[in-house]
Amino acid sequence: MATESPYRPIHIPDIDTWDFLFEQKRSFPDSNGDVIVWYAPNCVDTPALIYGTLWASGVVSPSNPTYSASELAFQLKDSQAKAVVTQISGLETALEAAEIAGLPQNRILLIGDEKHPQFLHFSELIGSRRDAKHDRVAQKSSDLAFLVYSSGTTGLPKGVKLTHRNIISNILMIDFGQSELSCYGEQNGMGDVIMAVLPFYHIYGLQLLINHAIHIGVRTVILPRFELNAFCKAIQDHKITFCYIAPPIALLLSKSPIIEKYDLSSVKMCLSAAAPLPLDLVESVWNRLKIPIKQAYGLSETGPATHVQRNEEWRSKVGSVGRLLPNQSMKIVSESGKLLPVGSSGEIWIKGPNIFAGYHNNPKRPRWQI
Repeated sequence: MATESPYRPIHIPDIDTWDFLFEQKRSFPDSNGDVIVWYAPNCVDTPALIYGTLWASGVVSPSNPTYSASELAFQLKDSQAKAVVTQISGLETALEAAEIAGLPQNRILLIGDEKHPQFLHFSELIGSRRDAKHDRVAQKSSDLAFLVYSSGTTGLPKGVKLTHRNIISNILMIDFGQSELSCYGEQNGMGDVIMAVLPFYHIYGLQLLINHAIHIGVRTVILPRFELNAFCKAIQDHKITFCYIAPPIALLLSKSPIIEKYDLSSVKMCLSAAAPLPLDLVESVWNRLKIPIKQAYGLSETGPATHVQRNEEWRSKVGSVGRLLPNQSMKIVSESGKLLPVGSSGEIWIKGPNIFAGYHNNPKRPRWQI
């Protein structure tokens, strides 16, 4: 599997330096389970950030790169972060947030293509540790892997605690819904090529575009943010075969005149999630580009995926979010908790190994109450 930005490819099997954060973490925290906040746009270095931290028994807490200093400071303080990883574009905000949160400046690590003379860049750390090898720190399946902050629609953002068991079980569940993706075949014999333009700080991008993509070994083309011309050009240049999108991207695919300038014929399927997708939009994209769009459903607290449409059902079941993924049970209940018959509207209750471990710093909130 390889990941690449428009400027710099990384071949995952060839990386012998993913333990750079092991040394960085040894320099900062004193115990296992310490949190490193990542505050940056999509970047080809992000997988190293994630797996270096996990290898060192740390916890990754992604943060929205558009956050203000006060918003970032809230996450730094609430998560009790021991370090923050950012790019030059976010350094000024990260410095202000670190000061508010009481985090020393030497706990800021840079990734990406640009460097700063006063702050450590991860490539320098890699160079100094290239010959160092470390044993993986033993962890339990119940240990935290990610601390993902929700949107805060019901107040301040909540830290959703996702364990290694949650993440791995959900990756294996996604295999069922995304079984058509493969690192073999296609025109060049190297398998599917997926587009990574959705934000990595969101659980959708984190799990589907990084964790699951690496799990199945598909090539991934990373864009730092969504911009329609760059999105279409990447599809054309890299022969993207599968796109993870959200409804606003589908709307542009159906309406924007920019689309006419590019060849998007390599795309076999799109998957839309994160918000409802109108049925007429699915039909509009198909009629214009002959690109099918299927849907999925999930939330941060479920790791995230619970339902995914099968490729062959994108049109016969249009409007559906798909089948319940394996190893879960689900029921629809009334507000009083009474089981409702098929076809009824009500609350969705889901049980499975992907269900989160609870909210950070909120032990009084019932684990089942989302």
